[in-house]
Amino acid sequence: MTRSLPRIWAGGMAIIVAAQLAWFLSLGTQTFSQTLFALLWASSGIAAFFVSFLSPRGKVAMGLSLAVPAAMLIALLNYGYQLIGHASDFPGLRGAMLLFAIALAWNGAICGIGTAAGYLLSRTGKR
Repeated sequence: MTRSLPRIWAGGMAIIVAAQLAWFLSLGTQTFSQTLFALLWASSGIAAFFVSFLSPRGKVAMGLSLAVPAAMLIALLNYGYQLIGHASDFPGLRGAMLLFAIALAWNGAICGIGTAAGYLLSRTGKR
């Protein structure tokens, strides 16, 4: 079975988007779950793990490439949440840019860990 790189990458983004949307919905219903919060911040690492593990080539680049769109999604959802009238920890465009920078650093680190784990696990047992 040949795995398509764009399909694998899209699958990784789907994991990130699902976690972000679940968090966004929990904010709308004003429910808080420590588990959902942990999933939110770990979702990019989980996605990077699966993308790196499943990719037939370019494993490291594929896994690490999820960091930028994940950070963009976080900043855009925060900005959008504020635009629809809710309080935000990082208000305005400057706040969104600051949140993007913070999220990029975090997602870069978490995607690096997930990518390394996926890469190493995919190489285990291969000669």
